[in-house]
Amino acid sequence: MYKVNNNDFKILDRIKRFSNLLDNAVENIPNKDIVYKDRVKELTMDIMYEIVFASYCEKNELKKHYSIFKSKLSLLDFLLDRFVSKGYIKEECVNKLLSLLVEVNKMGNSFIKGLIENEC
Repeated sequence: MYKVNNNDFKILDRIKRFSNLLDNAVENIPNKDIVYKDRVKELTMDIMYEIVFASYCEKNELKKHYSIFKSKLSLLDFLLDRFVSKGYIKEECVNKLLSLLVEVNKMGNSFIKGLIENEC
């Protein structure tokens, strides 16, 4: 079974960069939307978990975790769009976040699909 080496695992680096940038971006979201702010942070950690877990799980579980990974990315994208439409985050900042999210998506797709096609 393949184990993750966090130092060499570039997708985790992208997710960490995304998380740090996100923390700064959502800092000024008002208390009335604190639930969405917390959900965005939670989704980010969930995405990181799905990637790490995929490297340790059995092959028959990978498709389930791939679906979870994709759905959490989509929800995260939706919530970031909501923050822009409400004026909580500037569009330039969200564009930086989304470019990192696209990288995470591409890298995650390659990583998990590679595990599905080969062996876990």
